[in-house]
Amino acid sequence: MLNDQNLIAPKVIQDRNGAVISSITDDFGNKRKVRLLTWISGRVLSSVNPQLDDLRFSLGKQCGLLTRSLQGFEHQRSTSRICLGCCTIFMDKRAYQFIF
Repeated sequence: MLNDQNLIAPKVIQDRNGAVISSITDDFGNKRKVRLLTWISGRVLSSVNPQLDDLRFSLGKQCGLLTRSLQGFEHQRSTSRICLGCCTIFMDKRAYQFIF
């Protein structure tokens, strides 16, 4: 769990049973794991023009806060580059879709 109150990050919504990850069956009969996150309003970085220094500074600050919040985080499936991957998504100006 991220513990920095200044970090702008979605919150996980528990299902009716209190679980943070639920199972559903899709229209093709495949079992899927899903979770619901709160919405953070804003725009995709690639749609912002011009990208001024204040915006870049804010992005760097959020990446730093994320890095600090993840200090000491360990999980058997995590990698040492977890934060670098998060920041790379923004820096490469890519938009990703997730199934919720």
